[in-house]
Amino acid sequence: MKTEDIIEKAKTKHNEDMHFELKETSKLINPVGCLILKPLHESIVAFANREGGRIIIGIKTDGEPEGRGIFDELGDEKHSGIERFMNAIVESTQYAIKPQIYISLELHQKDEYEFIEVVVPQRRGVAHALIERENENYEEKLYYMRSSNSNHLVCPLILE
Repeated sequence: MKTEDIIEKAKTKHNEDMHFELKETSKLINPVGCLILKPLHESIVAFANREGGRIIIGIKTDGEPEGRGIFDELGDEKHSGIERFMNAIVESTQYAIKPQIYISLELHQKDEYEFIEVVVPQRRGVAHALIERENENYEEKLYYMRSSNSNHLVCPLILE
């Protein structure tokens, strides 16, 4: 999607729907700079198990971009905060979601703001699950599905 189209959609009254979700970075990065990606994984699974969609990270639910440099605290000597954040999303989805979902990420930048667009394809065949591991011998599969503007934990039978 074009940057301007995302901003325009984000500013509408009903900005979140079956195919579009806004995620503030404060929901994914805690105050000490650690990543909390489970809410993002839930959304990726929910979109994939429905019709696919887009998750926009860095725009508030009121439609206003969070600003510029919102990922900087994650950077180090070798990589920018945005690079590290985007790499963490890709790597963590490979581990946390089964079967694997091949998402695509696009960075949108203007002088006054930046945000990441996560494009989630619709599933083909088997339903996707968020995998929660208690230890190496036990894992729980959690299935989510997108409804009008939110994600719902569902029984896997609903997804067949």
